[in-house]
Amino acid sequence: MFQGFQAAVVRSLMSSMVGQDEQGRLFGLIAAMDSIAVLVASLIFNQLYPVTLDFFPGFSFMVAAGLSVVAAGIMMWLHVDLRGLILGDSSITKGVTGDSGDISKEDIQVETATTHM
Repeated sequence: MFQGFQAAVVRSLMSSMVGQDEQGRLFGLIAAMDSIAVLVASLIFNQLYPVTLDFFPGFSFMVAAGLSVVAAGIMMWLHVDLRGLILGDSSITKGVTGDSGDISKEDIQVETATTHM
């Protein structure tokens, strides 16, 4: 059910890390890796299911769910880590003075972070 979420998160995070001229290569690489992952997963799970059918018929589905949880955890860790780096970056607010109307340094940091995340 949640199979496509990890790929969407990876694409959104990585597209903000590269320039516009590199995004085609990036998405091509992600698509190739996704195709390879589907092939490898079908090889592994087609062998795993008949072996585990005797003692736990749903074991291969539990393994798939566990791998999805691990991938989702890694994506959450990357999101929090990258967000902390962006919010903690003082170069974003260079040249902004404290008396610039109603826009504060924190507002600029949050706006910049949310447009890049």
